[in-house]
Amino acid sequence: MHDFQSLLESFLSRKSDLTLEDAQNKQTYLEFGAQVKAKALGLQSEFSIGQRFLLQARHDLHYLSDLLALLAAGMLAIPYPCGLPEEQVTILTKRFQAQKAPPLFPEGQGNLSPLDPQSLCLALLTSGSGGELKAAGFQAQALFWNALTVMQEQALASPGNMGIHLPLHHAFGLVTQMLPALISASPLILLERQLWPGDLLKKLQAHQIATFAAVPTTLRLMLQGSPPPLESLQHLSIAGAALHPEEIPALQRLFPQAEIWIGYGLTEAGPRVSAISSKAPDFHSGSAGFALKGVELRIENEELCVRSPSLMQGYLEAPELTQATLQAGWLRSGDKASLDAQGRLFIEGRCDDTLLCAGEKVAPLQVERILLQAPGILHVAVYGEPDPILGTRLIALLQAQNEGPSTNLHALKKFCRLHLEPHQIPSLFYSVTHLPLTTTGKLRRKELSQWPKTPWS
Repeated sequence: MHDFQSLLESFLSRKSDLTLEDAQNKQTYLEFGAQVKAKALGLQSEFSIGQRFLLQARHDLHYLSDLLALLAAGMLAIPYPCGLPEEQVTILTKRFQAQKAPPLFPEGQGNLSPLDPQSLCLALLTSGSGGELKAAGFQAQALFWNALTVMQEQALASPGNMGIHLPLHHAFGLVTQMLPALISASPLILLERQLWPGDLLKKLQAHQIATFAAVPTTLRLMLQGSPPPLESLQHLSIAGAALHPEEIPALQRLFPQAEIWIGYGLTEAGPRVSAISSKAPDFHSGSAGFALKGVELRIENEELCVRSPSLMQGYLEAPELTQATLQAGWLRSGDKASLDAQGRLFIEGRCDDTLLCAGEKVAPLQVERILLQAPGILHVAVYGEPDPILGTRLIALLQAQNEGPSTNLHALKKFCRLHLEPHQIPSLFYSVTHLPLTTTGKLRRKELSQWPKTPWS
């Protein structure tokens, strides 16, 4: 199975009572497939194959059926987050030569027209750690390759009840969670995005979720208050940002039966690039694991480059950016990384994030990972500002696990002296109520210097 029309036909051949559900609705795969096919036929009758549509990524079955209808009809779907301002949506329709998807899709009958496997079917919005939105365009076969490879390497042929809480406009939620569930015809539960982590845990228990993925922010909040263990979970993937190895034991106590997978990926790579399981003896090494089978990695001038069957074809309407990012079949990730002798991948931050402090190079991500180990710290962000003596001085923004700082300034500075090199120690520490994060838990670093903060005391 390597395309969305074949996936749709598999829905229509399923006679079991396995279901897909959201907060309001439940459908069998057969009912869902019939709905998707009717919409896809209606789209082909009214629009030319290849028409581009911006589609608001609601977290429900209606959105999912609209998205799959666009893909099966041969349209180019561009999902966008619900919180995107309407004026920004208008800008994107012009930039990507697209139109906004209608609220109700037309329906039709008959057989779908065959599609060119080389055509683009999905464009995923990405901005990295900040900046203007780009749309990475993919062929169906690339998306299926990544999903099927993840399924094979992580033993997800029968993932059981799949709970999806990740946003469905993002590569990780769509390709490594939703698509494996649909391919394997697993029970699929769309968990409300607005659920507080404590309530989300209750939902996981109520639905007996066996397979789940979350960003570190959600997992850290789940751990607060010493919740009881969740025995049903068998497979946990950590998405988006990095999770510090010191946080893994607490997760293993919360999900005692779960195999935990951490790894590395990026939208343009389709997305998963590497992974490592909690069953591996070197799981606690701090690495992002080993390259997936069929993925090649190399380091050029400290930058990670990736070659894989699931790479994007390019950015929509951005040929110069595409040429700078895709070179001779290799994707330049923009991430600073290293590979050890065993082939383990270590991510050290963004190439353009490196700061020069007192003549020494400092990667903010490395400092953040250490500060996260300080008692009572939930989130950390480090950035630089000009300094007449140091060249650049480091500023740390800290979010406490509970209201108010749980580690005073004196103890925090002592912790830094014990665990950081002198040039890595921030000059100033501030308290924040929250940090500017993307929906997948990545820092929007360009906003840090202007972020509301108060001195850490």
